[in-house]
Amino acid sequence: MDTWSKRGKGLYRFELAIFIGVIVCVLYYSLFMRGIQADEREHIYASFLIYKGFIPYRDFFEHHHPLMWCLFYPLMCFFHNSAYIWFAARGFALLILGGQCYFISKICRFVSVKMYFALFAVLFFTVSENVLYNGCQFRPDNLMIMLFLAGLYCWLCYVKNGWQSALNLSFVLFFLAVLALQKVIIMILPVALVSLRMTCCGQMKWGAVGKAMMLPAIFTLAFIAFCYHTDSLKDYFELNWLLNFKQKFDFKDTVYGTAYCWCAMVAVVGALFFTENNVLKIISFLLLATFGILQFFVYTPWKQYWLPVYPYFAILTAYWMVKWKSLTVRLVLLTGVLIASIVHLVNFVRWNNGDVPMRHFVFLSQQVLRLSEPEDLIVGNNATLGGLRYEAAGYYWFERGYTARLDYQNFHRHNWPDIEMIIKLKRPKIVVNDTVLERVSDEMVFSHGSCRSVPLIFDDEFMNEHYDNYGYIYVRKY
Repeated sequence: MDTWSKRGKGLYRFELAIFIGVIVCVLYYSLFMRGIQADEREHIYASFLIYKGFIPYRDFFEHHHPLMWCLFYPLMCFFHNSAYIWFAARGFALLILGGQCYFISKICRFVSVKMYFALFAVLFFTVSENVLYNGCQFRPDNLMIMLFLAGLYCWLCYVKNGWQSALNLSFVLFFLAVLALQKVIIMILPVALVSLRMTCCGQMKWGAVGKAMMLPAIFTLAFIAFCYHTDSLKDYFELNWLLNFKQKFDFKDTVYGTAYCWCAMVAVVGALFFTENNVLKIISFLLLATFGILQFFVYTPWKQYWLPVYPYFAILTAYWMVKWKSLTVRLVLLTGVLIASIVHLVNFVRWNNGDVPMRHFVFLSQQVLRLSEPEDLIVGNNATLGGLRYEAAGYYWFERGYTARLDYQNFHRHNWPDIEMIIKLKRPKIVVNDTVLERVSDEMVFSHGSCRSVPLIFDDEFMNEHYDNYGYIYVRKY
């Protein structure tokens, strides 16, 4: 038995090492090799416009909250004229992912101090295909979840210890999470329901809740006052709330394909009926409530919409992983989760292998920036850094996409942009064609495909007269 115990523990640690190694490899791939996604281009561009002094919503189209763009401002000061801004944004995202893992481990301490529990929770969180897919991207969803987890940790500090300062800080962090992305209300609402129940039962004090709400109320009024002062309040309300409610998408069930989704569902039943740990019961309720809101009341067209439930998944699955006294049972469970996770991650890498690689984005961006001056007008497309030089005239996802169309149809602030007319009248220095690479020479990148998928963008006769065609870009002749 002693020999088996030693071998089992050795195998246990070996599998943990494999877990960590797999995560590190996929993180490296996601950070430095996988191509830039549409949301990353959007939010880097919004950060750039704020750096240039534009006011969100009033001066440019956006339908997200602005905290992440403001936090990225210092890095934008250094990288606004560099193609390595992509790596800076990915590094920023990695720091946020690290913050999520940190607060998950801190929350675990309220549930159990057992060896490996917090480690398992972090590993199960980061090994998820969905978390790795989105966690390395420059998107506000990640900042939203990190701030919420920080707020949840402080809220649990109040529940366990009665610290008023912790409750005050938790409400401030929840406010900041809303300022990162309004979808966090899906996560805050279940916490509010638990708080209301605890207050009605005398476990929380009404006065304590009232004091905690004072700072978020002041900050909210300050934000509204800023929007009013900059003449963007109407635009803010329409774009961030009315417009988003008008979007129509189908429900997606991608979350059900993850291995530990089903493990977590079983873990919820166990936590609610077979444990006496109040914090674990609270986490189980938060999971069920958040999951229910996402499934039945909120559209979930993309994977990142399911991210709010993944920290709960990880904590509950990890709890039962270390709960078993039998080393054999734990070893079997860990092996099963590891194999399923590796299969999903291999498919994740294969699925993303068709993207334009990161090095090509960097090279394309270097070419565009080298051939233009900071104030030159550039008409880009959704796959380039083209708009980084000036205004959003060429970002077709911004200006001609489904969400932008809703804006024009419902609020009529702008005319539908005629990109071809912009090219003919303003004659931008560069018109970006495409990024799908065919071959690379020492001087320039050549590509196939073009922006012709957007009707009537290019007039061949006009472009040949006024522009040199370098394959992936047109450069003005004079």
